[in-house]
Amino acid sequence: MLRRLFSGAVCLLVVFGCSPPNIAVNTDYDRTVDFSEFKTYGWAPMDEEARARSQVDARIRQVVKNQLESKGVMEVEEDPDMVLVYGGAMQDVEFILDDQGWSWWGGWGGTQNVQTFKKGELRLNMMDPDEKHIIWEGVAQTQGDEEPTLEQIGSAVSKMLSEFPPQSDSGQ
Repeated sequence: MLRRLFSGAVCLLVVFGCSPPNIAVNTDYDRTVDFSEFKTYGWAPMDEEARARSQVDARIRQVVKNQLESKGVMEVEEDPDMVLVYGGAMQDVEFILDDQGWSWWGGWGGTQNVQTFKKGELRLNMMDPDEKHIIWEGVAQTQGDEEPTLEQIGSAVSKMLSEFPPQSDSGQ
């Protein structure tokens, strides 16, 4: 009986807890880097043909530009202090819930419920072009019944950059 209650609770969480896209944002950075030294950025080379067709690409780049320029970090074409690259994917995920147990009519039986939801991730990385390593990373993860809208993607990128530049922990 307890197993059925637990299975039902999990099923409700999957069905009702994931309906609208819920976007979680996390960031991490190299604690030894003094981010005050970075005044310019550029984008790593990408497939220009695919990028040109993407509204998502345009939204991400515009939000990044607005956020970084408001903090005094300007986009340049050549010799940037840091290089930015992003990548992301959405996929359908199936959650299978087996409910095996004693049936009301006296036999062993059960059901299998399959729930499908969308799961996605967007990563924005900043790299030191001289040292060739990631100095800052923002990750937005979502799951729900629908893909995030352009506005939600823009909001997630904005949230990633809201506390950029991080304060240096070089003394630790």
